Amino acid sequence: MDAFTPQDWVKRLSRALEDRQDRYATLSNYATGNHPLPKAADPRWQARADAFAKRARTNFCGLASSSVRERLAPVAVRSGADGDNDIDKVAWGWWQASHLDADSELVHGAALDLSEAYVIVGKVDGKLTITPEDPRNVIIELDPLDRRTPLAGLKRWIAPVENKLRAVL
Repeated sequence: MDAFTPQDWVKRLSRALEDRQDRYATLSNYATGNHPLPKAADPRWQARADAFAKRARTNFCGLASSSVRERLAPVAVRSGADGDNDIDKVAWGWWQASHLDADSELVHGAALDLSEAYVIVGKVDGKLTITPEDPRNVIIELDPLDRRTPLAGLKRWIAPVENKLRAVL
């Protein structure tokens, strides 16, 4: 395969991200209790069946997600390096500086409700920054030979002031 240009990657990843939107909408609907209602065996009874199902609906998906989410509370970062607590303290400092003690719930919620979650790690004004990202706006493509190696990533959003689609590759 020839090397992709940045424009090729934007097109490829945008298409892949668009292809996921219906799935994300379905998962989000289930997580918020807005899942499809069962169909009545006889179409003449559908209106009554819908009315009953709407009153009797229980959001078990949302309950399962929130019960796990409220128990996920990171209290430290461990690097895995033997006997090197200094690295752990530095990593915890990055965690705190990026407000992940509060924002990690966004990542956990996306992972539980939408089956995927992303964070973007980079530098802003020379300082390490970690931001939780909605998987409906972010996608990466991994190397098929090494699932830990990203080939490219894309974040898309609508800029609120200009009301224009923006993207960062």
